[in-house]
Amino acid sequence: MKGSPQMLAIDIGAGTQDILLYQGGREDENNPQLVLPSPSRVCATRLEGLTEDLFIHGDTIGGGRIGPLLERHIKKEYKVYMTERAAHTIRDDLNEVREMGIEVKETKPSDFAGEEVELKEVDIPFLLKVLNTFDEGRNITLVAIAVQDHGFSTSGESDRVFRFSCFRRALVEQKGLTGLVYRSEEIPLYFHRMLSAAHRAIREIEAKVMVMDTAISAIMGAMSQSTEPQLIVNVGNGHTIMALIIRGQIQGLLEHHTSLLTTDKLRNYVIRFPRGDVSNEEVYNDGGHGAFLLEKPQADVAIAVTGPKRGMMKETGIPYYLPAPGGSMMMTGPWGLVAGAKLRDLFPAK
Repeated sequence: MKGSPQMLAIDIGAGTQDILLYQGGREDENNPQLVLPSPSRVCATRLEGLTEDLFIHGDTIGGGRIGPLLERHIKKEYKVYMTERAAHTIRDDLNEVREMGIEVKETKPSDFAGEEVELKEVDIPFLLKVLNTFDEGRNITLVAIAVQDHGFSTSGESDRVFRFSCFRRALVEQKGLTGLVYRSEEIPLYFHRMLSAAHRAIREIEAKVMVMDTAISAIMGAMSQSTEPQLIVNVGNGHTIMALIIRGQIQGLLEHHTSLLTTDKLRNYVIRFPRGDVSNEEVYNDGGHGAFLLEKPQADVAIAVTGPKRGMMKETGIPYYLPAPGGSMMMTGPWGLVAGAKLRDLFPAK
């Protein structure tokens, strides 16, 4: 293969998928970038226009509006069939999927005469077609993907509780951020969406594959090189994540649903969380995922705000700055993937 190695970084959120083709040695701003609608948003738009029985197969992707749309479809007395992997898009617990009226089948019924829908979160052939048009993407040695995955607890633990316990365990037991960056063969079996995205990428391209959670990719993309404590607030379309960074490591996390946050509530959390005044129970009972703090900062905390809904911070009156890695706020997640790949020695440092 000719040319310098390239990394295809794909960060998939609720509203958009943000894509960066990274090549060491280039100025950051000169690396090709794409911001496209998220796969779940595209799928939901398609489902809205269908008026027949459905057979849905393919990958486990971000659910978004797909679940409510299928419930509405069933109420209109249409049949909905889904393969097991596709059904995990709706719920990790397939019993809950069946309770919605969805039939989980690996093959479509012999008399099926409706519409087939394939769920696909990663579409590397399409991205390569676009990039190759500009003579780019011909030496990809690593595909790095970020998706949000709540994980599935076989003990029946709430997915919100389980997700946060996974974060905390990785940070404490697996030496910080390193434990949150997965090579394809390291992805825990309880992360259905991560596994599905990685398996799709492996089938579509001969390259190494790495996966992270979108919360962690956003944090790593917004981290500064300063040794001073930093609070990163990523206000996403679906979720808002706060991370307290001390000495280059995550020492605390708080995650909530953006739709449940008012300006006053956001301000309250931003002020109180670094002090250690926000409990896990408070956030969970408020409809969020939770919070934990491993260490309190010993100095003033600089606040960095990113994410497509970052405008919410304007009304809080709290001073903050806006990181824009590579010159674009929307590339925060992909640049976090680049940082994660370098942390795990999966891509040349320069």
